Amino acid sequence: PGSRRGGSPSGLIVMRLGLQTAGFAHAVILNTGAQTISQSLGKAIAEEMPGIVQKLLTQCGGSFDDINMVRVCVGPGGFTSLRSGLAYGQGLSRALNIPLESTSLFHLVTDNDDQLLGFSQGGKDMIVARPTREGFLEEPHLVVEPPMGVFLINEHPGLSPGAFFDRPCPMLPPKPLYVRPPDATPAARPPWLS
Repeated sequence: PGSRRGGSPSGLIVMRLGLQTAGFAHAVILNTGAQTISQSLGKAIAEEMPGIVQKLLTQCGGSFDDINMVRVCVGPGGFTSLRSGLAYGQGLSRALNIPLESTSLFHLVTDNDDQLLGFSQGGKDMIVARPTREGFLEEPHLVVEPPMGVFLINEHPGLSPGAFFDRPCPMLPPKPLYVRPPDATPAARPPWLS
């Protein structure tokens, strides 16, 4: 696909592509306005994603040229999964000259400003935030003990792939919200180079 205008060549098909690589339920979602279809991603997210996008487009009778918007979920989540979804979404947005929207797990479950939400990756620690329609009143951050009054969103129906386009998008910056910082460290200078 080359550079273009943003929308279907025929002007009849409207397709929104969703890339949900945050949390646990990783999926590719395609919304045509009339229907929403999705397919789960396995562990090899970066390798599987392009083929699944093509499969869903074919299933709907569309092509990459019919996608008029990409929405990515920026987190919270793991390093590799978030980077894979975000990079693929940014690449498609640029190659197809279409808008890229960024949302978070917190924004997928509430329109209520000032509600303290938490997402747990297992164990006691969790990432908490206070989402608003425009971003965050309280930026996502890791806590060891869940604070009083936090609403855990892990099992919320708004996180299902079928609900990915149900809520307005806050237009967050397209940067990942990691559960934990990357654990990779730069390589040390080998002694033989000294």
